[in-house]
Amino acid sequence: MGKLDRASYPYFVPHCRELSDIERTLLTFLIGNCVPARLPELAQLKVIARCGCQKCPTILLGTDFDAVPIVGGSGSNKVIASYRGCNEDGAIVGVVLIERQGKIAELEAWSPEGADIRMWPELSELLLDDIWP
Repeated sequence: MGKLDRASYPYFVPHCRELSDIERTLLTFLIGNCVPARLPELAQLKVIARCGCQKCPTILLGTDFDAVPIVGGSGSNKVIASYRGCNEDGAIVGVVLIERQGKIAELEAWSPEGADIRMWPELSELLLDDIWP
């Protein structure tokens, strides 16, 4: 992995690997439904970091394992897809795909109920979420 800013570690921890099947399926669904012209980018995406809480399934994305995660600052996040659905634990999970600096940068899981999220919802459970402008 490239040079990292240690101040970013609370936000993420380095974690380099290929996308899991569920991550690839979610990304295909989100990109295909919200920004289909960007589907070719999916083939290049890799996991380069995960959420600093190390519990939720949120991942940061890049095109190679030497990439430094692009983290958000004020106004730098662009939500390109936002859905909600229940996971196997019965928790409502927000699923958000974020672009930063023109690149698909993060697949985020969040809880509108404040619950700990440990897994993604099934695709069949996802509903479009219109809370983001």
